[in-house]
Amino acid sequence: MMSILSANIIRAALSTFLQLLALFFYVNAVAETKLASEPSCLVVKVPMKVPPLVSFTETSFADSASDLAILIGEVKHRVTFSLPVDDKRKESSCHFQTLAISQGVNDKEQWGWHLAWADNQAIYYARMDGVAWVSSVPRKIKVNDARDLHFEQQLNLLSLSWKTSDGGYQQIVSEDEGRSWMDISQH
Repeated sequence: MMSILSANIIRAALSTFLQLLALFFYVNAVAETKLASEPSCLVVKVPMKVPPLVSFTETSFADSASDLAILIGEVKHRVTFSLPVDDKRKESSCHFQTLAISQGVNDKEQWGWHLAWADNQAIYYARMDGVAWVSSVPRKIKVNDARDLHFEQQLNLLSLSWKTSDGGYQQIVSEDEGRSWMDISQH
């Protein structure tokens, strides 16, 4: 009697294991298919003290537009808004060479996010509120071929630096949490 009971338990466990294994391979196949059809755009991540991880990347939305967004887990908060007539943005490709994100912190609290991205003609900077999830109108900074955008914060000083095509670095500085920027300096 005990051996029949043991055999049934082993058979049930093996059946459950095989079903889970089949489900795992199906889920992996779907994920790989999705990844193969969607472009691998640049993603920058901010590790938080408390999960989830916050990411800044270009992603697709229901209206078929490809725009920048902050992702908190699976929730998307749109940063840019493509115009419906902008066919370039509806293509399935990545439009920005470099991205940067940093927490907006003042003396009292963490209020949101500093965001920067670049294409071949300019760097764009915006602030995103962390409660209402509303982005400021992006400020356009005309530069050629900016790479490796990077934010740095020290006390009340925020700097945005980037690598230029000739290998040098440029930087802009803000003393008011990104609302205004001082002239560009070369390094």
